[in-house]
Amino acid sequence: MKILGRLWQWWKNLGAIKDEPQDESIYLARCGYETRLVDTVKIFDEMFEVETKLRDGQPDYCLDCLVKMSIQCAWCGGLIYPGDPITLYRASPSVLDETRPDYAVAYLDGEQLCYVGCLGLLCAESGADRAGFWVAPGKVKRVASPLELAVASREMVIVSDLSDQDEQPIIKHLKSED
Repeated sequence: MKILGRLWQWWKNLGAIKDEPQDESIYLARCGYETRLVDTVKIFDEMFEVETKLRDGQPDYCLDCLVKMSIQCAWCGGLIYPGDPITLYRASPSVLDETRPDYAVAYLDGEQLCYVGCLGLLCAESGADRAGFWVAPGKVKRVASPLELAVASREMVIVSDLSDQDEQPIIKHLKSED
């Protein structure tokens, strides 16, 4: 059955290459729904162009599922889309009670309660606060932040692309002054 499905997808793709742009093709995603690779959708009352990628000729999630996995930053209300880098700031109990919006997503980091925030220029204190990524199916992928790595190693940490989940930070030895 898988072979027939792949042959059908290949045939559809072959036709799409000849007759229409690739992004207009309809794919069956692994989530079970049909989807385009790129489309304009409404997320939190705003229009965005979103994209999904093919893995082995098939997207993992349709665009509708990806939209449903999107959340809002606990601090500024901005969009956090699956794959986006995030911060995990802790809030004092008084701030939690008074200002926490209903849509804020909580994350338990050890014994500390944190809230998922964006890495936006007007929201995050710095890129060194990147503490993970918001990933499908709608959860936190925790990674050591550049600041945590620098403190733990007592070295300089270089991350050239904070949004790249696969990039390994470079730790450089700092020359001590005699």
